[in-house]
Amino acid sequence: MRLLLASFVLILSGLMFGCATRVEVAETDPAVVARLMDGRPFALGGVVAAAHLDGRLTDEDATAADQALYRAFLSERPDLTVLPVPAVEGRLADGTLAGLEAAFARRGRLLPGELVPHAPAFEGGAFLTMVQITSDNVRTILPGERSGLPPDRGGAEGVPEEQEDWTRTVLTEREIGTAIRVFDVTDGALVWEATATTRDRQRYQYEDAIGDDTAVYVRDRLRQADELQTLSRGGDALQVPDLIDLLENALVELVRRLPGGS
Repeated sequence: MRLLLASFVLILSGLMFGCATRVEVAETDPAVVARLMDGRPFALGGVVAAAHLDGRLTDEDATAADQALYRAFLSERPDLTVLPVPAVEGRLADGTLAGLEAAFARRGRLLPGELVPHAPAFEGGAFLTMVQITSDNVRTILPGERSGLPPDRGGAEGVPEEQEDWTRTVLTEREIGTAIRVFDVTDGALVWEATATTRDRQRYQYEDAIGDDTAVYVRDRLRQADELQTLSRGGDALQVPDLIDLLENALVELVRRLPGGS
């Protein structure tokens, strides 16, 4: 199979800030398109965070992400037969899908030897569809930046640097990278892939996060540091654009570009 990089496509929506998504599709040759359109179901294997992000999705957010992937298929490709994540998990032995997700989180790929043994679970075959969040970047755009301060300056997730007030309105900007890859379980081949970069901004009013009880604040932050790292859905120290909303915007644009659509 031959994969070629296509040109970038920029999608803009919204009035004031809006959500911008840039999509890059790896085009496939006619034989691959014919394979994808042969009537076999698309089995959704779920959404994972790349291992290099040093953070995973919470169980609740992972479920919401899987549902967003299913909605993207239903809305953009109603002509396809799609098996949602719970249905795929039910066809496989216990722990199998979790193992595939862990491998995909590490490499962004699945090996034929990891897929082919599970082909009998899908009578006639299927296309296992996996999604990886490849990047998650947050920054603040403070009013002072419009008067000559470096635009890329920013503390940890919007925490103001010294000499800055806690009581001001700022813009927060979040950008995520998303990759979707489709594998044929009958031979383990990667048959289609695409990536997207999605960005959005939102206004937020700083408040004093410490308040009157410094000891409680420090205790809570230390406890969070000891917990398993997870990707924040809406921000911790500062409210940021919702991770699942950004992801769903990306998934809609990615699924829309599957071969064979109208």
